[in-house]
Amino acid sequence: MACLLLVALLLSGCQIGNTKVVFLKPVGYHQVFKIDKEVCKKKEAKVYLTNYMNIYGNAYGVSLRKQKSVQEDLEQYVKELTISQLSKIKCMNGIAKEQKIELTKEEEQIAEAAAKEYYESLSKEERKYMGASQSLITKMYSEYLLASKVYQSLIGSVDEEVSDDEARIIEGMQIFVKDSGKADEVKKRLKRGEDFASVAASCNEETRTDIKFGREDMPKEVVKEAFELENEEISGKIKTKEGYYFIKCINKYNKELTDKNKKVILEERKEKAFHTVYDKYVENSSTVLNTKMWDKLQVNLPKDVKTDSFFEVIDRHMEEK
Repeated sequence: MACLLLVALLLSGCQIGNTKVVFLKPVGYHQVFKIDKEVCKKKEAKVYLTNYMNIYGNAYGVSLRKQKSVQEDLEQYVKELTISQLSKIKCMNGIAKEQKIELTKEEEQIAEAAAKEYYESLSKEERKYMGASQSLITKMYSEYLLASKVYQSLIGSVDEEVSDDEARIIEGMQIFVKDSGKADEVKKRLKRGEDFASVAASCNEETRTDIKFGREDMPKEVVKEAFELENEEISGKIKTKEGYYFIKCINKYNKELTDKNKKVILEERKEKAFHTVYDKYVENSSTVLNTKMWDKLQVNLPKDVKTDSFFEVIDRHMEEK
């Protein structure tokens, strides 16, 4: 469930869904931003900022925070990621209120148990720096869980059955030329029985001759004809807007790649179902940011502030239940 939430949330840059956040007049002094009635407080942002900085600042066992050349870029990335993630959490909680989606008693207990574990893992210095109480952590975890529940609700009607034919991946060879006269020459050579690879070597204007593709990967004219080919069969001249294609089918059904493509298609269906509702909510929402406070907020963590398990703790508790 947590992984599915991340699919929906992890978008680079400071935006909500496909809509760029518009930062208007300042909000309350201790508020980072407000999206309709959903408010993000400074303490919440500091929890995310601190954890992200420690996660990404110590990538691969190397402390990037000690490298001045990347410090500024790292801080900017962490701030953008924080505002992006929190804004999406708040939006999804707004959708929850609209659709009357609530946490169950068991889910509330998950948030409480995770918050207790995380809060007790913090040192006095970390608690003081972030200013977050156990009750605030519980609230943040509850919103995290609710956002995940909203995501599951929005994709609940998605048909998870993807047929072999829809996801089918073909292995083949291609020759592409832009000029009609050159296409006629290729057609004559292939009709004479010349080896496809040899003709491709001298005529193909694409960078690759060997190809693997599905229904969404080539021009529709190519797909229409190529998906009717049998193994070792060669297409005729296929006219497209870009030029002319010739396709030789090597394997009309690659099972391994087809199975992988089924997963891709299913995720695309889920994303479409999610964004149909999510983007509409964003379009109708007013967004304000306390730019003065946010611009001044720095991510220079004291050396004793090392916490990085905020997300790991809640994800583990979600998985266990």
